[in-house]
Amino acid sequence: LRAVNVWNALVESDVAQATLCGLLPAAPAGLPKKRETRSGYTSWMPTEAPASLREDFASFVHDKRHLDGDDLDDEPLGEDSAETKLGFSDSSARAYGYAVGWVYRTLVRADLIDADDIDELSDLLTYNNIKSAARIFQEARADEMSSLDPNASSLLSYVSKVTQIAIQYCNVPPAIEKKMIALRKHPAVRGTGVGKMSPARYRRVEAFSKDMAMQTRLLDAPEMLMRESQTRLRNWEKMSQHERMRALKLGTAAAALTVLLHGKPLRERNLRELRVFCDDDPTLILPVDFKGVARLDLPGEITKNGKPIAGDLDSEAMPILRFYYNTVREKLISEHPFGKNHARSD
Repeated sequence: LRAVNVWNALVESDVAQATLCGLLPAAPAGLPKKRETRSGYTSWMPTEAPASLREDFASFVHDKRHLDGDDLDDEPLGEDSAETKLGFSDSSARAYGYAVGWVYRTLVRADLIDADDIDELSDLLTYNNIKSAARIFQEARADEMSSLDPNASSLLSYVSKVTQIAIQYCNVPPAIEKKMIALRKHPAVRGTGVGKMSPARYRRVEAFSKDMAMQTRLLDAPEMLMRESQTRLRNWEKMSQHERMRALKLGTAAAALTVLLHGKPLRERNLRELRVFCDDDPTLILPVDFKGVARLDLPGEITKNGKPIAGDLDSEAMPILRFYYNTVREKLISEHPFGKNHARSD
């Protein structure tokens, strides 16, 4: 689309037309047709499911994306802007759609429900229906000829998602809510592999625990990345755009890794949500002139388990954070290699 717009600007330029002596076409090129508005998250439901059930699921997704009842988008199934996604991504909506589809398909194929009786999520996601679908899954997994991994967490994932929809969206009574929560914790649903490392990951962790050289390389990585970035930045004026971007990425990686190694082990999302220069409640508090220690202070509202994350960073983190904020960040704001200068924000 950018190429067509630039081309049309050239075609419509009198100077270009005169200079190129008729080599350009007289009329601009037509713009490509806009992509048709997709049907939304109903496409992640079984195609054989009733339209009313699919629409009810779309309403659930809309509610999840508009938790505060704002009217960012009157049509929840239209093209998604960044604002309408809020905290519920496409991949999350797809996973919930597959979970609802799992209950529907399982019960219909087992003749435990009549498709004509299912109009809304509340008709489908009852405690008895979810429990029946879980039982059928368990029986299939126990079959010696089954390809299902007996230790897989698929069942827990499905049950957790559909019970969450039922509790949050279908307004089940408190007594049923307790039963659904108990069902998620049932050993047969959780399986034996939930909460345990895979054998491959266990081998990697065990090898790391026995390899002093590997541990040392990891602990030295933030400073090594910073030095590499500093060395490259000395030749800033002679570097290509890609080389400049590489140098800034090395400095950014050094800052991110120093928070993880010298502060607290944050999830990727929480690492991206660190706020420094906001007037109220920063989540990464830097000392004045970088003299002293930095502190993490993440409230429970933005962590996955609802528990706050707080604590001081080791003093080794300060030179790296100073380099990032005084050098790397400033270049990303005022001298972005590709001209995409970032706004000065928190």
